[in-house]
Amino acid sequence: MKTIGAGIIGGSTGGWASISHIPVVTASPAYELRAVSTSRRGSAEAAAARYGVAGYVNHRELLAHPGIDLVVVAVKVSEHLELLSAAMEAGKHVYSEWPLGNGLAEAQHLTELAEKAGVRSVIGTQGRYAPQVRYAQDLINDGYVGRVIGTTMVGSGMVRGPEAATRQAEYYYDNAHGATPLTSPFSHAVDPLNHVLGDFEKLSANLVVGRTEARITADGGTVPITAPDQVAVIGTLTGGAAASVFYRGGTSRGDNLRWEINGTEGDLVLSADWGNMQVADLSLAGGRGTDTTASAPGGPRVVLRRRPARRPLPLHDRQCGPVRAVRPRPRRGRPHGPRLPPRPGPAPAHRRHERASATGVAQTRRAPVRRPRHRARARAVDGHRGVAANIEATCFRFSSHSRTPSHAPAPPRNDAMTAQPVNPSDLPGIVTRYLRAHAARDTATAIGAFTPDATVTDDGRTYEGRAAIERWLDRAASEYTYTTELTAAERTDAEHCTVTNRLEGDFPGGVVDLRYRFALRDGLIRRLDIAP
Repeated sequence: MKTIGAGIIGGSTGGWASISHIPVVTASPAYELRAVSTSRRGSAEAAAARYGVAGYVNHRELLAHPGIDLVVVAVKVSEHLELLSAAMEAGKHVYSEWPLGNGLAEAQHLTELAEKAGVRSVIGTQGRYAPQVRYAQDLINDGYVGRVIGTTMVGSGMVRGPEAATRQAEYYYDNAHGATPLTSPFSHAVDPLNHVLGDFEKLSANLVVGRTEARITADGGTVPITAPDQVAVIGTLTGGAAASVFYRGGTSRGDNLRWEINGTEGDLVLSADWGNMQVADLSLAGGRGTDTTASAPGGPRVVLRRRPARRPLPLHDRQCGPVRAVRPRPRRGRPHGPRLPPRPGPAPAHRRHERASATGVAQTRRAPVRRPRHRARARAVDGHRGVAANIEATCFRFSSHSRTPSHAPAPPRNDAMTAQPVNPSDLPGIVTRYLRAHAARDTATAIGAFTPDATVTDDGRTYEGRAAIERWLDRAASEYTYTTELTAAERTDAEHCTVTNRLEGDFPGGVVDLRYRFALRDGLIRRLDIAP
């Protein structure tokens, strides 16, 4: 397989890319660092000498390099639009640091440009891949906390506090630059929250400029603060849970990051000394039942993604190596690599937060227009574990039936109805359509197979209505790769049939047989029950 040639814009020896992207690219046999560019000749020459690659001052020289397949943009947000546009217009696949653009309009423009150029593209919101976040998601899906009824998150932006070392920090204090507590640390933290618990259905937000100036310790002067440094959001998630998120600029003498997830049967707590979740060294604790305090959560099954015993890690390992997803399996008619999601990351949520703060009116999430979502199996270096790992670089996540099956009783059956084996080709067309869409990770087509009031029961949980079913399709246990084989089909009458699928993959146990019982109405699926 061809090695991917990487070029990094913002590849100076002292920049963010030097402790995040470059160590991972150089450690992986899937990639080869071939060029860097910086804004100054001296830093470009220093980077070229250290990394043994071509060094450029003009990014267009890097884009003209014949060996560059992938361009990583790791510079100020205000420069993303120009650099990402140039890279995609040159036919290069791109990895953009978050925020994608300076505001929603730029993010939407870049998303459309990626679609038009036919290139693969990734946004660096890697916090959701932290092993502690993924383990918490597994525990929730396995019923550790029962039904989630509320969540609270409090964090610090670490920078953007009352003082800064040099005037270069003015970039973080000026709202016009787009690198604010809302767009950066807040959004990096809310992305894992939404990934695990669902998006905001409605919310109210308050953005406050708490400090009006910051002191520069190098010269004793001050710089004005125009970016809101106090971000408060309260609302309801799509699953019905209450949510409260508060982020502040600077640091706290208390907790710099604490995320609680509270359920009917237990609680989970993720915490860290560093408030930027995407690079934080997280700790996970939990308690349920008769527990009076939260401790390291345990359970009857082993979760393979749990972090090993603590040991000293180099900085780039603790940073969770953002270049974690750019060698996918090729797909017919499309170039290699993962794509930008149809919605430009949390940008629409930013707009709701800003609108709620400005108007004082709670904002309700509009149902998104969804496009087909395609899986890209990616080879990545997981900095937390320090080993190569396979991940799903995709917005679509397969449903919870890929986990170790529970032993919840199957839904009752009508004994008066006798099911007869049939050829899969004789199944109702809507069932075949759903199964194909589900296998293809095409959420838009799959959700269209259900009636508006449909219900799905899976792993002992029931999802009522298209919105809940879409959420089930989109967010339940997403961490495994698997294949599906239809092994049996039965039909009771024109409106009832059962399909048995065998799933084989890298989930615990490796193999599971699941029965999908369909009940139809007016040519659509009104009920789907899934059980072993």
